[in-house]
Amino acid sequence: MDNLYQPTQWVLLSDSIRPHLKILHPDGNYLAAMDMGIYFRITESPLKGCRCPDFFYVPGVPGILPDSLYRRSYVLWQERVPPTLVVELVPESSNGAEHDRTPHEGKFWIYENAIQALYYAIYDPQTVKIELYHLVEGRYQLVEADDDGLYPILPMKVRLGTQYGLHDLMTGNWLRFFDENGEMLENSLEKLTEERTRRRREVIRANREQQRADQESKRADNEQLRAEQQQQRAEQLAAKLRELGIDPENV
Repeated sequence: MDNLYQPTQWVLLSDSIRPHLKILHPDGNYLAAMDMGIYFRITESPLKGCRCPDFFYVPGVPGILPDSLYRRSYVLWQERVPPTLVVELVPESSNGAEHDRTPHEGKFWIYENAIQALYYAIYDPQTVKIELYHLVEGRYQLVEADDDGLYPILPMKVRLGTQYGLHDLMTGNWLRFFDENGEMLENSLEKLTEERTRRRREVIRANREQQRADQESKRADNEQLRAEQQQQRAEQLAAKLRELGIDPENV
């Protein structure tokens, strides 16, 4: 972790995509991980054969291994399913590692040739620039933004884009997932906030409707009172006329 921005960005991606992935994988067989090691070859020093994307997603594999409480890594030569998506965030003190094509060492080369992730996304929060690469016949091709300014990842039925907002007391431009209709996938806190706002609006609307009903009832009561007062005055006038020997029906 290079800064406080990264873990917040990790959680935004992971938390918001999980409900969507549960729909794509009703059997629960998928892995969506943050800063977890992908081991792609056996080396004398294990870390030389490992890379840790900021986020990655693999379909069709168990999120938790049998007889284990949690995953510690993803070993490519054992599970044999390349990631559909890997994401790298460009740190403030970037040395160009995300674009390094040095054979057997550079991140770009490894994701393209060794890990062979179907999509590789690079996001620079300083410049708010997204680069999405799609593996076609063994080589990464740059994906252009669509008419909405979003970057489609077709197998996941999502698109990548940015959102300017406040998260964990940090305001900035965040890499976010959007659905095929262009709606941003919300994380748990955003959904909770939206639900609270919806309930608050329902309470306000119910209170206003009750106030209108009370006002209508009050108006009806006032009209009934006025009618009763008018009837009382008419009866009093009729009685007075009768005292004077005048038939009120003939007046």
